[in-house]
Amino acid sequence: MPLGITIDGLVSEVSLGDVAGWIPSRAMTMDLTRLINDESGATALEYGLMAAAVAGVLILVVYYLGGQISNALNNVAQHL
Repeated sequence: MPLGITIDGLVSEVSLGDVAGWIPSRAMTMDLTRLINDESGATALEYGLMAAAVAGVLILVVYYLGGQISNALNNVAQHL
């Protein structure tokens, strides 16, 4: 069963047997190369990972030192 495929405004009939031997066009290869080399989203991902790491460290500090800080503040409040 042929499929109607539109690429750059041109319509061509392609059967499922043709897809297996399909070779990408130069424009598609250039687009794929540009997509792989694009690093604009990498900085957002890096910032997200750094924020998650800082949040994890803060949670661990509060978890492990929370009781000691609470005791120290209660001790100060009793002596006032």
